[in-house]
Amino acid sequence: MAAIELSKETVRKLRAFGKVMDVILGSKNVAKTESERAELVVSIGLERMLQDVLPKEEMLMKTMAQMFDRNPEFVCEFVSDMVRKNGEEKQKGQADEAQKRWSVYA
Repeated sequence: MAAIELSKETVRKLRAFGKVMDVILGSKNVAKTESERAELVVSIGLERMLQDVLPKEEMLMKTMAQMFDRNPEFVCEFVSDMVRKNGEEKQKGQADEAQKRWSVYA
């Protein structure tokens, strides 16, 4: 497993968010360690960030999420190529919106 460093502020938020996770997941399914919580947050975050750049078609989004789960390298390469090459206004707009949302955290 790779070690990842987080800022103190992000760790503080992750620890605080643990209370929300406990309530939502319940005592049986709750992530018990900070590493487990971070892994859950990162996994969900990656899926959500991928959805930000996909067309808003539910079936496509679900399919891509499942593909991402199985082969993240391929899906990310494919999606980034499509956003870069196609230049379609819809995809460009989605990429711009995602950039605005993500830059808050970068």
